[in-house]
Amino acid sequence: KIDQLLSKDRSSSKIMSDSAGIHETDLNPSYAPTRNRSKQIFACLLKPLMFGVTLSLGILLIVVSIVLVAVFPSVFRSRIASSMPLVNGSFTFKAWNSPSTPIYMQFWLFSITNPQEFLSGGKPLLNDVGPFTYQERRVKSGVEFNSNGSVLRYQQSTFYHFRRDLSCCWEDTNVTTLNLMYVGLTHKMQYSSIHWKTMANNLLRSGKHRLVMTRPAKQILWGYHDLLLKTMQPIARLAGATLKSELGLFADKNGSLGDPYQIRTGAGDVNRLGEILTWKGLDRLLHWNSSQANMINGTDGAMFPPFVSRSDLLYLFSSDICRSIYLKYRGDVMLHNTVPLYRFQAPAEMFMNATLNPSNRGFCLDGRCLDSGVLNISACADGAPILMSQPHFYQAAAQYQDALGGLSPGPEFDTVLDVEPNTGLVMRAAKRLQINMAVTPSRQFADLQNLNSTLIMPLAWLNESACLDPESAEKFRAGVLQPRDTVARVQWSLLAIGFLLCGLAVLCLGFKCRRRYLRQRAGPRSLRLCAGKASFASTSSTASPCKRGSLVANPGNGLVGNGSHGGDRDDNTAAATLLPSASASASAAADAASQPLDDEAETAETVIGAGA
Repeated sequence: KIDQLLSKDRSSSKIMSDSAGIHETDLNPSYAPTRNRSKQIFACLLKPLMFGVTLSLGILLIVVSIVLVAVFPSVFRSRIASSMPLVNGSFTFKAWNSPSTPIYMQFWLFSITNPQEFLSGGKPLLNDVGPFTYQERRVKSGVEFNSNGSVLRYQQSTFYHFRRDLSCCWEDTNVTTLNLMYVGLTHKMQYSSIHWKTMANNLLRSGKHRLVMTRPAKQILWGYHDLLLKTMQPIARLAGATLKSELGLFADKNGSLGDPYQIRTGAGDVNRLGEILTWKGLDRLLHWNSSQANMINGTDGAMFPPFVSRSDLLYLFSSDICRSIYLKYRGDVMLHNTVPLYRFQAPAEMFMNATLNPSNRGFCLDGRCLDSGVLNISACADGAPILMSQPHFYQAAAQYQDALGGLSPGPEFDTVLDVEPNTGLVMRAAKRLQINMAVTPSRQFADLQNLNSTLIMPLAWLNESACLDPESAEKFRAGVLQPRDTVARVQWSLLAIGFLLCGLAVLCLGFKCRRRYLRQRAGPRSLRLCAGKASFASTSSTASPCKRGSLVANPGNGLVGNGSHGGDRDDNTAAATLLPSASASASAAADAASQPLDDEAETAETVIGAGA
């Protein structure tokens, strides 16, 4: 049809030119019918082709991006889930068995600055001396898997190496604190008869033991030999009891074999990765007063199952406080400006008393519940009057803080875990606890007679922390997070480009439809044929501009030609070509132009005939 239209157009142009005595070379010396025809055919074919390609490419990109959005998260989660279980040879097992991340234990010892005033019944004033920093080296032993690899048994030994460069002072720094032997023995005699209390008082006097002692920090932490303890060893053996050979807050802890654990490896169910099954061969505790309080929940705090969300509660069992706890999400943090982490902290309700939080009633021993912020763990500390709290009695009842001087509780004493949400790995952690002893008034012991009430006296607080180094964090980001982020950027970019291409295609289609609508609305009055140098002017002899190769039928001005050389003719030449019947010609041309153009060639002949 294109060929037919072009042929008719050329025929019409030729008839008009012959009638006016004008040749094609006069209209445009560079006129090349064959080349123009090829360009028109190519343009007619190229436009719909470009529209189809653009629209198809846009739809394809949208489909690909939607597939990536739907499929890639599942693929990513599947890869993470398959690599996390603790199986021989896996990256997770190597990191768990021989951790390369440095772990530090820091101690601050509370020193009594007014010991004589305290023994006289005054308020003790405290000053925490520290930190004494030790680097941990953890060694797993007795690692065994069950038959299907879903359960792992192990024990752990921890070695502490003093780091003077990270400490306040040397380990031989003297600290004035409570006499562990004195407080422990008087607590044992608390409910004994007067006879036994008198005997214990005589033993303490013979050994020159007082309620307060001054010793080097190293001895207070890791143990010291006591003459009275050595004297009591034979008596304890006769009574069927066992006494430790040394006294100290962490005596027999440095390098000794830890308690046996059984944990789930995550094989078969990665959502239970690291879950503790038994501790010391027990699947539940025995020293608390409710089944809920005696439950062993969660992991040991080193790792959690993958795909952690902000709404999760992270359960863990801490042998230091002999109970399970849970942590809540507190906010997003960054590790070395590289890896995004979720921060979890112990909520305040966990430390509330039984009145404020009835679920804590199971942690009351012997029917006596302590106030908020303090946990009595004497049942799992061989009967010693040991109580645990957060440092400086943070989030504890005011009575514990008011009874002492020199404390400054604050949120910096929170226990925090920063967890990578995709893998569940703990990449930064800080466990902060305070060790206290209960000192009870007694008339049978001289140094306890001046106490007005039971005093919860802090001995030390600790900060056990670990943080992934920058190089390891960058390796993790490049190996795990970067591929995920790259795919995410690609899929959203493809989606945006796809919508852009589809929008451009639709926009072009809209312009094309609008142009066609305007042409149909204008009708045959917009027919343009060029008469080159020939022109028909009205009595006003005003020329109407016309594009090259077109002839405009204008009833007002006549038939005006404006070809490529139309501007070269002057008014005299145009007047010489004026036909006598110009008015009739213009009227006939207008009538012919108003008819529907069913056939372009026929219409052109009619117009030219009328003009002639």
